[in-house]
Amino acid sequence: MNLASDNAGLASGGILIRGTAADDIAATRQTVLSLLDTLDLDPHVVPSAGIDDAGRFVRFGLRQAQITAWAPGHDTLDLWQTLKLETFWTSRAIMSGEFHEVFLREQGSMSELLPPRYFVPGDRTWFCNPDEASSDASGFEGSWVMYLGAGRFSNFWKRDQPFTLMTKCLEIYHWRHAVYLDAQGEARIDEAKVAALVEATLKDPAGVGKILELMQRYREPKGVYVKGGCIDTTREFSR
Repeated sequence: MNLASDNAGLASGGILIRGTAADDIAATRQTVLSLLDTLDLDPHVVPSAGIDDAGRFVRFGLRQAQITAWAPGHDTLDLWQTLKLETFWTSRAIMSGEFHEVFLREQGSMSELLPPRYFVPGDRTWFCNPDEASSDASGFEGSWVMYLGAGRFSNFWKRDQPFTLMTKCLEIYHWRHAVYLDAQGEARIDEAKVAALVEATLKDPAGVGKILELMQRYREPKGVYVKGGCIDTTREFSR
């Protein structure tokens, strides 16, 4: 359904809102313009609605003449890309590799390694599981965390108990000692056992030193399990 009576001169692009019904157009338009602090443009907005392969959508555009007068060289209403991402995510999660491409930039590579202790607050980093057997357990291939600063890394399941570099390395190291098969024959990790093993290891400084010597090596390429550690060669940060 096209709610614009005349599309002549309508600029391409605009703001695309996914998962919004046609009868919500007026309220959605007011919300978007308020967020952009551009309510003065309301009389010039041309709305349209429809359905495509990804589902229902509403689009708000401006005629080319108004764009030129308001913001020369800018796309319709500016900021439309950010709003498109935020609204589209309400109907389809942006996950895995796509999350990386959409939201993040990467610094470093396997050929241009960052220093192993190079961590900037706000960066996302990957701690690789260098053990082949335990890495077969779904979700235990490694661990994505955010560096919080002051030597602390995010703990998504226990937010009041952040990791240090040492405790993160110990946790991943002990995954290999807590593998079991569930009723379907799938590899799983007994996390309670991991926690107990970490606590026991922390009481053995010599043991901690041996584990860190192994785990604080750079990780190996994907699928290689020879003598690598868990430290990634790259860091990621927000676009």
